[in-house]
Amino acid sequence: MSGVTNHLKIILLMAVITIVLTGIACWDCLSDWERIGGNLVFSCGLGYGLWQANGLANVFADQRSNWLENPRARFLWGLGGMFVLSLAVIFIVNHVFFVLVNKSSDTIFTRNIIGNMIFQMIITIAISSIIHGFSFFKEWKVQSQRSLELEKEMVRAQYASLKTQVNPHFLFNNLNALSALVKLDPDKAQEFISQLGRVYRYLLDNHQEEVVPLSGEWAFAESYLYLEKIRFGDAFSYEVHFKPDEDWMLPPLALQIVLENVFKHNQIEKGKQLHILIQQNDDALSISNSIRKRTLPAESSGLGLQNLRDRYAYLTGRPVSVIQNGATFEVQLPLLKLNG
Repeated sequence: MSGVTNHLKIILLMAVITIVLTGIACWDCLSDWERIGGNLVFSCGLGYGLWQANGLANVFADQRSNWLENPRARFLWGLGGMFVLSLAVIFIVNHVFFVLVNKSSDTIFTRNIIGNMIFQMIITIAISSIIHGFSFFKEWKVQSQRSLELEKEMVRAQYASLKTQVNPHFLFNNLNALSALVKLDPDKAQEFISQLGRVYRYLLDNHQEEVVPLSGEWAFAESYLYLEKIRFGDAFSYEVHFKPDEDWMLPPLALQIVLENVFKHNQIEKGKQLHILIQQNDDALSISNSIRKRTLPAESSGLGLQNLRDRYAYLTGRPVSVIQNGATFEVQLPLLKLNG
């Protein structure tokens, strides 16, 4: 039913345009009903036929090319289809109206009728070009929106994947440590399990969050450092020179990943104590440590600092900074503030 309504609207529009143009060209002609009727039949037939022809040309062109993938080919297919179909419509309507209905002595190929058809074709090409321009813009807008939504979904999926990589990595390392501790000191192993439970409570509570308050992250990091103290005793020490603030945010486990990286890549023994300094520098959290190179390089899954860089890239344009000199290794984590 809506399709029929649209067709009637087009015919009515053609009729209104015909009457208006007739009045502009010849005001006295409006009283000549026979002339107006003839003009209405001709104009509505021609206009409706050209509208259908352009619609078919667009469908034909869309089936063979796409505005975004190959706009040149889409334009040429549309223009070619429009030209052929519109020329056929113009020829048929002029022949029917002037030769068959009006029984003119002229044939369709007389100079007068050919001139009219050329003028009609020029107008059709001009209007069709405008329609093609709107079609291109509409399709470009729709496709751009789809591409943007798809890109956002891909980034969200990548970020979710990066977050899920952290938990198994962290659990694997601590289970290895627990396995060794059970044999050496069962009492410490029991305490280790208790603290590990608190750590994993934090993981479960925040694993779906994109950012967490610095205060909560620091409380988690303190529990993690406590676990490492059980493992290494006085073989390492740490200083803290910042006040945890609820207003500053960072990705979950960001601080823990940096601390874990310190323990993984340094030799920790009582004779050469490892020292860690954690402090805030304006809108960044600095974690630096003395370098105590391991005799054998630690095995790495590649999920540590690179994971952190990738997660920050999703959240902000500010990168994770790594500064290394002969004696110290420093990582600076950007601190974020929520809008509003």
